[in-house]
Amino acid sequence: LSSFECAMMITDSSLSHNIAKRSGGGINWSHFAPEIADSVTFLNNDAFYGPNLAGVPFTIVSIPTLETEKVDLAQILSNDDPQVVLSDLKSGFKLDQDFLFAIVDIYGQVVKTNNKTSATLIPSIKDANNESPVLTNNTRETTAGILNFRQIEVFQTPGTIFTFQFRSLTLPSSSPSLTFSLNLRLCQSGEIQLYNKSCHTCGSDIPSTNHEARIRRSFSFNPNDYECHTCSSNAYCWGGNQVGPKSGYWRTSTMSDTLHVCPVKTACLGVQPFVSVGDELLGRCDQSLGYRGRLCSECVDGFSADVRRQCSKCPDEVLNALRLVLVFVIAIGMVVVMLWMSIRGAKKNTSLIGVYMKIMANYLQLVTLTNSIELQWPGEVEALFRAQEQIGSVTEH
Repeated sequence: LSSFECAMMITDSSLSHNIAKRSGGGINWSHFAPEIADSVTFLNNDAFYGPNLAGVPFTIVSIPTLETEKVDLAQILSNDDPQVVLSDLKSGFKLDQDFLFAIVDIYGQVVKTNNKTSATLIPSIKDANNESPVLTNNTRETTAGILNFRQIEVFQTPGTIFTFQFRSLTLPSSSPSLTFSLNLRLCQSGEIQLYNKSCHTCGSDIPSTNHEARIRRSFSFNPNDYECHTCSSNAYCWGGNQVGPKSGYWRTSTMSDTLHVCPVKTACLGVQPFVSVGDELLGRCDQSLGYRGRLCSECVDGFSADVRRQCSKCPDEVLNALRLVLVFVIAIGMVVVMLWMSIRGAKKNTSLIGVYMKIMANYLQLVTLTNSIELQWPGEVEALFRAQEQIGSVTEH
């Protein structure tokens, strides 16, 4: 049907088993839509676009998938509020998903025969500061009536609502101009807001193929920071808010870059350089050596700590009891001998044996005290101290 201003009504008709290669298996019109009475029936008609009825582009609507062929246009037009088509969009981030719109006719059908028609997404209102959002990559051409704005970028104050409309020469001037909205989320931990209002993820400018550099990326925990922070030499940083300690260090919070030296450095394994997983960002303890807890300062069941807070496996209970009895007997024996020699020496010349025993007792006490001081002793000296310390101590369990 192609004519100048006219009105046509079709009544009491049946259109069935008609086939069209392109559009309008039953009826195809190009200027003025005919009025179709309820008494008209359509049965088994077929066409690439509009198997029963086909017309001309009417407006642009949002669609959920590329397979969508028809929408409830009456319901869409009855809603005066902007249609929310996307939530939690990151300002300044290239949208890495399908963002679909379609040119539809007055029946709500996607005009699948429409190709190479240009449409531009434009802001409909300014923000609270009377500034227009900045858009990039915001013009598309239709493919089978569909516009896909994948990879579009919106630069506007994070946490605001961005509303927009479409401009296209294909649509008639009388077509309704629908308004859509995008909800821009606030910048999150691991991001900072740049001067262009985009949320920049710290460390995202370093390629993941550079293995050494990607564990030394910058980071941020506070989105209100003005710049990203440099990774500590005692930590691994994967960008964003992902930070983990190296071996010998511990973090008390996943939202802090403060690193604490472990009391026993060999007990803290740190994190795996190329793996960042949840609570492991605080650090890991070498449980095979008996360590656990914050700063790896506690011992697992079956292990006990000595005066230097180093965990060692608990001995057999019977053996430990024998050790305790033996040390007790030796201590009592030394006291008895020293008292006896002191009494005896009061009547005779001073005995050198008593002096030697007192010196030995004082030496063992001094060794125990010295070993409890956290100094970087040479390995041989520390091994000597630990061996002599065992003479006067019993493992706690």
